Amino acid sequence: MIRFVRWPKGTGKSSIIRAVYENLKEYYSVKILVEKELDLYRNESKQLLTDHKESLNKDVEVKLLHLLAKGRYEIGKKYIQNSNFDIILMDRWYPSDGVFRLFHSFEECLKINLEHHVIQPDIVIATVCDPEISFQRALTRSDGLRSLVIDNFQDHVESTNRFHQVALDQNWFVLNTEKSINFVTELVIEKLKGLL
Repeated sequence: MIRFVRWPKGTGKSSIIRAVYENLKEYYSVKILVEKELDLYRNESKQLLTDHKESLNKDVEVKLLHLLAKGRYEIGKKYIQNSNFDIILMDRWYPSDGVFRLFHSFEECLKINLEHHVIQPDIVIATVCDPEISFQRALTRSDGLRSLVIDNFQDHVESTNRFHQVALDQNWFVLNTEKSINFVTELVIEKLKGLL
């Protein structure tokens, strides 16, 4: 399974996934899966965040982590485990917890996902971008930031820096998306072909 991790808002992840898909579909069987569209517990998770937006704490966050992990386990079981696709491009997965979780280290988040037997990806591609650029990109989208956790520039900067450090610590493939989409797409394709 090949997947993209969700970097803070506006880094161009979804555009790159689509470009990679278009470039590889002639040669390989490729599938894009979007976690939020398949998560059986998404409404419950969203409600939990909405109810505690002003009072988020470690206890609430651990409930959220377990809900997310349960959803990922179900996605893995239904869509990934017995799949015949050469490549599955996942839009979000547990590495995303390194962006949005405030009260738990990534190691704690990872432990919860492993306890729920969440499928681990073959490679995590972390899209990075200067936070000023990515924040402006996110704001200019028709639906804005689309986040229940990050709603201002300072939070965006902090989540970007936090996740960048996690990506380096975990030795994920870090991809700078300030360059042209054609350039970064070629980098990704080259990396993926090396795994096939």
